[in-house]
Amino acid sequence: MPYVANRLNIPVIVGEIVLAIGVGFIFVFIERTTGLVFLTFEDGSAVYFLSEIGLIFLLFLAGLEIDFNMISERGIKPIGWGVLAFVATFTIAFGLVLLIGLEAPVFMALVVSTTSLGVVLPVVRGMGIIRSEYGQDIILGAIIADFGTMLMIPIVVAAQKGSSLLLPLIILPLIALFFVAMYYIGGVLIWRWPNVMAKFFSQNDPNETGVRMSFLLIMIFVVLSAVLQTEIILGAFLAGVAISFLFRDSGNLKQKLFGFGFGFLIPLFFVRVGVEFANSVSDPGGLAALWIVPVLIAVTIVAKVLPSLYLAPTYGARRAAAYGTLLSGGLSLAIVAAEIGRTEGILEPAISAAIIFFAIVMAVLSPIIFRYVLTEKAQPEEEEQVFELVTITGKPLEGGIDIDRNGVPDDWVEVMD
Repeated sequence: MPYVANRLNIPVIVGEIVLAIGVGFIFVFIERTTGLVFLTFEDGSAVYFLSEIGLIFLLFLAGLEIDFNMISERGIKPIGWGVLAFVATFTIAFGLVLLIGLEAPVFMALVVSTTSLGVVLPVVRGMGIIRSEYGQDIILGAIIADFGTMLMIPIVVAAQKGSSLLLPLIILPLIALFFVAMYYIGGVLIWRWPNVMAKFFSQNDPNETGVRMSFLLIMIFVVLSAVLQTEIILGAFLAGVAISFLFRDSGNLKQKLFGFGFGFLIPLFFVRVGVEFANSVSDPGGLAALWIVPVLIAVTIVAKVLPSLYLAPTYGARRAAAYGTLLSGGLSLAIVAAEIGRTEGILEPAISAAIIFFAIVMAVLSPIIFRYVLTEKAQPEEEEQVFELVTITGKPLEGGIDIDRNGVPDDWVEVMD
């Protein structure tokens, strides 16, 4: 699928989900005509367990992608504007969803507010603007949206289920204090035992100490999430953020974790999403909610583009609109939110299937619109500059440079004499 997706110029995740949807429809047809069941993601099955680990690993890698070096270099002002833009996006989305009358408006506004670094990064990198200030603002906006969405999901789920909001609200300041403490503890560890800490990121470590440490950290954070009765995906996300925050240059370790995650576990989660989507839309009334897909697309573009216009004085209205359009592609987190909404009973299966379809459409549509909006007219080629050779005295040099036997121009020899 990566080969096919690259040939079609679509995200690999989209290709995996589309493939899984096709497989799901085939299996539904076989099951309903012959009664044979070939693939099912029932709770407790081995394939469901692996897909859940894939989901946890996906959120872990999402946290690992946060570049704190870039955030510290950008300073507090861009971060503040990015946070305000995210809040404005959520507010506009909530108002529009409430006006339209969609089910679970707060949760749907959260779905609209998501974005995906997995969609944003390849586009920015592919267009060669990743090192520019504009490209860095795009990535920073995606990071803030990712982080804000992950922190808000437990609060919104608790609110929609009628649970107490006290525990989720207490967790947020505890998280901030934990990361501050971890920053100072990590600094002491690196200073006192640099050789030991270096093993975590060694390219040639036969014991893969860094990978083992990462899995241990995932387990600790996920167990803590379960004990605190919050979403386990928040714990997985914070485990990735912890590594990225503590160890700013973890290139080798990150490469190994991304290879393992996207090479094995994460595709199983997206296959599960595709198969369950096929099952949902194959049931009676499964297509009844697909009408909200164009509605969500319109709401997302409005809610993302309007707040992004704060960048117009810096980059112009065209680039500001392109910024908001690219951040509309919230593929992975929108799908995660849809799955959580369905499993928690907040969303009907048909609504969840419609959100998955919406996420797939936006993951393909937003990069295309971004490239189109950002395309500028080719600048006229500059005329080649012509230089006139002159001697040291300023006279025109005719017939080239005459080099004497010592390798020094004759005119220079006269000046030196």
